[in-house]
Amino acid sequence: MNLCTFISAASKFAQLQCLWKTRDSGAVSALTWSLSAYTCAARIVTTLMTTNDFTIRTLFVIMLALNIWVTATVLRYCKTVIKAE
Repeated sequence: MNLCTFISAASKFAQLQCLWKTRDSGAVSALTWSLSAYTCAARIVTTLMTTNDFTIRTLFVIMLALNIWVTATVLRYCKTVIKAE
């Protein structure tokens, strides 16, 4: 589980680096990252209700923070399209 979390965190940092470098989030969906954050939050609640395992809960909290960070970065670099009439 720890190796999977490390790989997942590394991919989120790679996505963040790409967003910071290009300052364009056109190829990234904010909805997808929001759903990923929601899934992590649901897993935290599920873990609290079933096993209350500290390690797994901590990993999900870390993933939730990273997902929210990516979502905020995507929304920050989102370009609004203005239609010319």
